[in-house]
Amino acid sequence: MTDKRDGPMPPAETETADIRREGVHGERLWLVMSTRAGVSSVALPPGEVVTLGRSRTCDVCVPDDSVSRHHATFLLTPEGARSVEDAGSRNGTAVSGHWLEAEERRPVAPGAFMQLGSTTVVLMRGPHRRPSTESGSRPRPAIGEPLVLDATMQSIYDLLDVMAGSSLSVLILGETGTGKEVFASALHAKSARSASPFVKLNCATLSGSLLESELFGYEKGAFTGSVAAKPGLFEAAHGGTLFLDELGEVPVDTQAKLLRVIDSGEVLRLGSVTPRNVDVRYVSATNRDLHAAVSEGRFRSDLLFRLNGFEVTLPPLRERHGEILALARLFLERVGGREGRPALALGPAARDAILAHAWPGNIRELKTTIERGAAVAWHKGERTVEPAHLMIPAASARVVGASKAATNERGSLRRLFASEEKAKVLDALRRARGNQTKAARLLGVSRRTIISKIEAFGIERPRKDSRKS
Repeated sequence: MTDKRDGPMPPAETETADIRREGVHGERLWLVMSTRAGVSSVALPPGEVVTLGRSRTCDVCVPDDSVSRHHATFLLTPEGARSVEDAGSRNGTAVSGHWLEAEERRPVAPGAFMQLGSTTVVLMRGPHRRPSTESGSRPRPAIGEPLVLDATMQSIYDLLDVMAGSSLSVLILGETGTGKEVFASALHAKSARSASPFVKLNCATLSGSLLESELFGYEKGAFTGSVAAKPGLFEAAHGGTLFLDELGEVPVDTQAKLLRVIDSGEVLRLGSVTPRNVDVRYVSATNRDLHAAVSEGRFRSDLLFRLNGFEVTLPPLRERHGEILALARLFLERVGGREGRPALALGPAARDAILAHAWPGNIRELKTTIERGAAVAWHKGERTVEPAHLMIPAASARVVGASKAATNERGSLRRLFASEEKAKVLDALRRARGNQTKAARLLGVSRRTIISKIEAFGIERPRKDSRKS
């Protein structure tokens, strides 16, 4: 917020502005925002009153539909104390899990998180550091560790320290194969629970009864075939982290039982009457739009509120342009080492084909494609991987062939793919008469993905005139 009066601010006001911007220890203050479209950071503007909201007239613009146009106000007293007040928003404001009442102010300090609708905002102190994107500036990641070169992914991973230092649950969103489990594992490794178990469960692989027996455990004789007692995953993760992958696949009746364990910290084995105390941090992941599932009655809103203390969306591989070739080379290097075979290089045409493909299966698809290309190249006794070795689906190959003349200009294939993708989004929105949820279903993606595409392509979204903010 700028001072509209003529002339310099008086010394007292200047000092207050400096405290606002730099913090009480002389370090810069930053707001790190995790929205449905990704993670970004912005320097906290100077001034005693800073407004946050979706409107571009706010001092800090938060580009998320769950955030009201003028959502909250950040306040600084002359003594340097900071607080947040809700500005009559539609979806509310919370500070460290406490939802603010009307005209209530809540103190905040560096490291504290605020919830604006479904957006998480973290106040951080220190220099604004962004890791270098030069491929030679980072050590090669070990097996299972992430390769983080894309700017958006770097911002997301910069949040790990904040999340790891909290006991709040974390909800990781993103398409299948974007690295949600790797992110969850990195979060556990940085937390105070790193010496305790990191227990994983894919909720999509088990039916309701089997899922419950895995989660809660059972006593001997609880059902036919239970010849011995078995502790469940809640107990196995005691003191550590329980990672619930494919959370959106959990049946509604099991959701209610899961919520009771989270709220009470007690788990009851099947066939038992004696509850057991468990101390577990919950990290969940899904490729589903849980907010849409709540509105459709397929997911409990109270469970969603308990599990998304922090909500992070991992972008698909096709949007992480700086990582695609780096990942391809890394997978090629690793498969060679694993198989004990000669080193291979990616030929120029293979690199063009890799950049042109949309990678609907994300990192998993890229890894399989590279390993397939390596196997074919070795079989033929060649030292360079070419497009024919990769066997990329024909639809992508046709795009490569049709655009061969344009490959002399760097990035032309990527632009062509983006143009076709925009056309598909526009067509889906037309067929759905502007309904983003229906358009997402037509394309087989989440509503969050549709929203990010609309914003990325600059597509105007229809809004109802009566819509409140």
